[in-house]
Amino acid sequence: MNADELTVLRQEALSTDWEKAKTACARLCEMPNDEALNVLIDLLEQPTPRTRNLAALALRERADSRAVAPLLMAIRNPGNHSYNGTMVYALQTLDCRHHLKDLFEILFYESYEAKLMAMTVLEEQEFEFTVDDLTSIKHQWDNCKAHPTLCHGFDENHENIEYFVDGFMSYLEE
Repeated sequence: MNADELTVLRQEALSTDWEKAKTACARLCEMPNDEALNVLIDLLEQPTPRTRNLAALALRERADSRAVAPLLMAIRNPGNHSYNGTMVYALQTLDCRHHLKDLFEILFYESYEAKLMAMTVLEEQEFEFTVDDLTSIKHQWDNCKAHPTLCHGFDENHENIEYFVDGFMSYLEE
């Protein structure tokens, strides 16, 4: 793998030609080197949701947990608010054990699709957390209940969110 090939694949990943972009991201996913991983991570910063989604899907497939922090940063980007479900989906194959608070923030404040994907991660993975983490989550949830407009789709998602909050709050009672 040389720098020229990475440059070409990055340019192809940015292409308006869907197949070309998809093929480039798939090829970057298959490359075991850090440079290819960095190109995929850099693509998360692109303004086009399609490019970000292709990069997120490739990162999901690659399953390299070094992508967790950049994915979370892209998910939190206010410009991606309604276009971040695929990025949350990518987290399912990554080790999120230290990101319980981040997943609850997605559950509380992001769009419906992102909430659903966060629920899946919360169900499938095991987490390491502190009492302070749980207290912060409880405080955020209490704030959402007091101000439902803060929580996107509060009325539709209230029961599901409460299920997850209550499940983790049980650790405070032990």
